This record gives sequence, structure tokens and C-alpha cells, in this order.
Amino acid sequence: GLLKTPILITIVNRLGDAIDEVVTHTVLEVLYNAAISTNKVKTLMKDQNTITELRDCKLRWANFGEIGRECDRVVKAILTPKLDLGDVDKMLETEIDLGIGPSARARFGDSDRKQTEAYKLPSRYRNFLVSGEILKWHRDSKRIEDAHLQIRRDLKRLLWSNPSNPQVKKSMGVWKMRRVKSGASAPAVSGKKKGGFKSRVALDARTFSIYGEDAVLSMECPSESVRDKWVKALQA
Repeated sequence: GLLKTPILITIVNRLGDAIDEVVTHTVLEVLYNAAISTNKVKTLMKDQNTITELRDCKLRWANFGEIGRECDRVVKAILTPKLDLGDVDKMLETEIDLGIGPSARARFGDSDRKQTEAYKLPSRYRNFLVSGEILKWHRDSKRIEDAHLQIRRDLKRLLWSNPSNPQVKKSMGVWKMRRVKSGASAPAVSGKKKGGFKSRVALDARTFSIYGEDAVLSMECPSESVRDKWVKALQA
């Protein structure tokens, strides 16, 4: 619907006319969801001067920091191209410098500077996520592959790799993780494929999916308790 210019104009005008904080939050949420949908919508929003309206909105609500941050979030979403899902695997199948070796520290000149963590997690979750575990990745509707799932030491990227070739890692920025959901609701998850864990526990009780802005990562665990541990750690 947003590809129809009058609809977008109406929403943007509502943002400019809003005198209520709750209404402004609602309109900004609608614009954000639109901005992360497709590249066509992003282009249309640029053409309709949506970014200018967002910056004006931030100025009008200068005393409300949360609204300002929401405006910035929408602007960033508009300016960030959306990846074609068909190119995701190709883009991510590259070696990733974990940034913890001597060469990385020497290159960036921070060998003597204390590293700060992007997020603070209880140590039990942090250690678990950084170490990771080999799970079953439901790659699509036909394939299941072993995957070592973990979080990078700086807690900024989710990594997964084939245990037989651990140097080649796929990744997802944690800022792109929208939600973590238990169960087998993601399209790629199916018990009809070969290669999953042998278990008497229903697949729905052993799987979870990580919903990102550009892709969905679906993982199968050997037991329900392991699945619950992953979900709690990722949501922490």
C-alpha cells in the first residue's frame, strides 16, 4: 500500500500535524516498518522528502529524547539498502576477522587500550554465547546442515559456521536481530527433512528462530532444555 504516493504523503503529513506524543510514536513506528520493508519503499520515502520531515520532527520534539532517537532510527533505515535474500549467503560466506588476535590489535593500534564491551551480559550467558555450540541449521525447506553457532567476543555479531570449515563464517549484526522465537513456526523448519537430531521430543519443542531485518536463522537443538538455554541467552 505504501508504494502508492498519496498513502505515504498522508502518513508523513500525520507526523507533521501530530501534537500528541503517543500519536507521534505510533506514526514513527509505521514509518520505520515501511523503511525496512523494500528498497522501492525506501526510494519512495526519499523522493517524498520523508527524511526532511523526520529531521523537522526531531527538532519539534527536541525535549523528548526518545522521539529524537526514533526519528534517527527511521532515517538510518531509509538510507540503508535492503539486501536481496538471494545474495545473503554469497555475501556472508567470507572469512571474518574476530578482532582478537595480535595482528588485529597491532593493525588498529589498540594493544594497550582496554577493550569495552558493547553489551553487558551476566557472565553465564556471555561465556555460553561466546563459546557457542554445534546445532542443526535448517538452511531452507530442503536442507539441514551442522552449524557452530556463537556470538563474537565483542558481542556485536552472531556467527555460524560449518564445523568442518570453521574459518569461513556467516554472520548477522546483533543490531539487526528483531526477535528470537521458540518453536518451528519459521518456513524453513520441517521435520520431513533428513539430517536433524534423532530425538523423541517434538521438533517444535527443540527449535528456535532468530528473525533479522534481512533473513531468518532457524536452529534445531538436541533437547528442549538446550533450546530454552539458547533463547534465554539470546534474549538477555
